[in-house]
Amino acid sequence: MFIVTTPKAGTTWMQQICHQLRTGGSMDFEEISAVVPWIELAHDLGQDLQAPQVAEPRCFKTHCWYDHCPKGGRYIVVVRDPADVALSFHKFFEDWFFQPGEVGLAEF
Repeated sequence: MFIVTTPKAGTTWMQQICHQLRTGGSMDFEEISAVVPWIELAHDLGQDLQAPQVAEPRCFKTHCWYDHCPKGGRYIVVVRDPADVALSFHKFFEDWFFQPGEVGLAEF
């Protein structure tokens, strides 16, 4: 099962929903990507994407575009209003890549 979203479109929320459904509500993890691996970061985090997961179906997160997304599975595609994605990205980057108030939403 591939959870396919743009960044800031509800990925973590959908990872959590999928994991809860497949485990009957288990919260036995520190961070959701430990039990629903993020394909693009798995190598950097020392995760083996071929390793067994805590439950079935195996679930993976990705922000890949269609051409780069693994083929042959089932997909949950999450979409969100682009204006809401932009606002969420702005808040996400504020105080990380730029100081609060330094870059307005319209400029961003």
